[in-house]
Amino acid sequence: MTRPAAVLLAALLGVGLTVPIRAQAETLTLAQALAAAARADEQIAAAEQDVAVASADAGLAAAALLPSTTVTGSRIQADQAIERQFDPQSDPTVIQPDGYWQARVDVSAPLLDPGSLGDLVAAGHGRRAALEDLRATRDGVLWGVAQAYLEVLAYDAAVRAAEASASTARALED
Repeated sequence: MTRPAAVLLAALLGVGLTVPIRAQAETLTLAQALAAAARADEQIAAAEQDVAVASADAGLAAAALLPSTTVTGSRIQADQAIERQFDPQSDPTVIQPDGYWQARVDVSAPLLDPGSLGDLVAAGHGRRAALEDLRATRDGVLWGVAQAYLEVLAYDAAVRAAEASASTARALED
C-alpha cells in the first residue's frame, strides 16, 4: 500500500469508516469516498434509525386522533329450540332457536382531545429534530472525509514534487 493510500485509509478510519486493506492501492474519487462513508458510517446509521423511530412516534400520535372500530361476533348453539304454546288454538312460538348468530359493531372517535393534539405536535417536532440531526451528522461525517481526501491529495502532490525534485537533482549530478 502506498503512503498516500495509507494516509487516506487512516483518515477514513478516523471518521468511523472501515475499509478492507488490500495488497494493491485502489484509487477512489472524492464522490466514491463520500458515498462509501455515507453507507458505512455508524453515526449516520444511528441517526437514520432515530428518524425511523421519530416517524413511527408521529404515526402513533396521529392514530390517537382517528376513529376506532371494534367488531365482535358470536354464534350461540343450544341443545334444542325452546318453544311455548301460549294459545291452544295456535302453533307453538319459538322463544329461542337451537342456534343463532349475534354481532356487534362499535365505532368511537375523539371529539376533542387536547392531550393527543399536543402529542401530535410534539411528535412532529421530534421527527423534524431527528431529520435535522441526521442532516448534521451526515454533513459532519462527509466533511471529515472530504477534508481527509483533500489532505491526501495535497500529500500526494507534495510527494510527487519531492520525487521530481530528487530526480532533477540526480540528473544534474550525473
